Amino acid sequence: MIVTGISPDGGTGFEPRDTGFSGQFCLEFRMPPLRSSGNVASVCLEKFHGQRQQGRGLTLHEPGVCLNLLVGCAVSVPVWIAFENGARRWGSRVLALFGYPPWLVMWGIATAMFFACKLISLTGVRAPWWRKWLYVVAWPGMNAAAFCSGSLRDPTLVQRANRRGSLRDPTLVRGANHDIGRSSALPSWSELLFSLAKIGFGCSLLFGLAPMIDLPLLRGWVGMVGIIFTLHFGLFHVLSWCWRRVGVDAKPLMVWPILATSLSDFWGRRWNTAFRDLTHRFLFRPLTGRLGAKGGLAVGFLFSGIVHDVVISVPAGGGYGLPTLYFLLQGAGLLVERAIPGIRGRWFTLAVLVLPAYWLFHPPFVLEVIVPFLDWLQAPTLVLRNT
Repeated sequence: MIVTGISPDGGTGFEPRDTGFSGQFCLEFRMPPLRSSGNVASVCLEKFHGQRQQGRGLTLHEPGVCLNLLVGCAVSVPVWIAFENGARRWGSRVLALFGYPPWLVMWGIATAMFFACKLISLTGVRAPWWRKWLYVVAWPGMNAAAFCSGSLRDPTLVQRANRRGSLRDPTLVRGANHDIGRSSALPSWSELLFSLAKIGFGCSLLFGLAPMIDLPLLRGWVGMVGIIFTLHFGLFHVLSWCWRRVGVDAKPLMVWPILATSLSDFWGRRWNTAFRDLTHRFLFRPLTGRLGAKGGLAVGFLFSGIVHDVVISVPAGGGYGLPTLYFLLQGAGLLVERAIPGIRGRWFTLAVLVLPAYWLFHPPFVLEVIVPFLDWLQAPTLVLRNT
């Protein structure tokens, strides 16, 4: 795939401000069986490196390149299907060795990755051992330096947080009547009530609406939404409120993602800022000097896709590669909205995020992992309802 017409933009959390060059970027998804596609890679890289020095970009006007791309895409589909079928068989055999239900394997993988990322994020952070311990076990964020630093009650730290763009920036909330949009250092009680309301809404989906649905796939999706509202939007917001109340810099991880005006706004500032903080520090910054801003962006979304594939597809024993394709599409969409400014907006953002969500949470994951987990989680509720 070749993306053309992209100009550097440092306004997102994914792309550093100093890009080092201007021009287009060529993305080559190379699979070992497709040896004939090596010509496409060589043409793309030669043109990219040659025209990069001249300030020009690679275009799709060469018929040979277009033909090779079409042939490569046509061959990639059956190869991916064969790979997915083989991975499904071997994945099910590996999971059978553990003897645990898939949903427990999923939570185990996610927990192991979470604490591994926690330890990585502590690299170079100087703080008392007890504060690092609290950061690891009592806060889901990944900005160790902010959490382990001084108190927000210190006026100098409040000014520093406001300068670097904190959640109290009114542009993030865009006029919403919420305590995050205010300039006070400490969160208000109304913010706590709002976060508790999100927990209540998530629990109503989990234990109220989901058990009433007979279609397994729909029930699984409703249950996933309930889990996300209960944990990411609700419980994690309560933890943020508690820590900020005692003076710790622990900003909420979800910053009104429904108000996102672009993909860069969604992924860079609003959705799961914990993962954004981690990848920006340990992935985007080191890769920018070698691959450029857009190269770091592509590798970052590829890394995100692989991580989600391990957490989602491996426990499900199927759907391998679909979460990775979803995140690669997000990276491509982010580049496209910079190449075509007129397409950038809420509708384009919603289409790229929601329409392919079927790839991210594919049916094997919903049916083999989420639905059994809901059965276990909702068992007491079903027993009380039947008595």
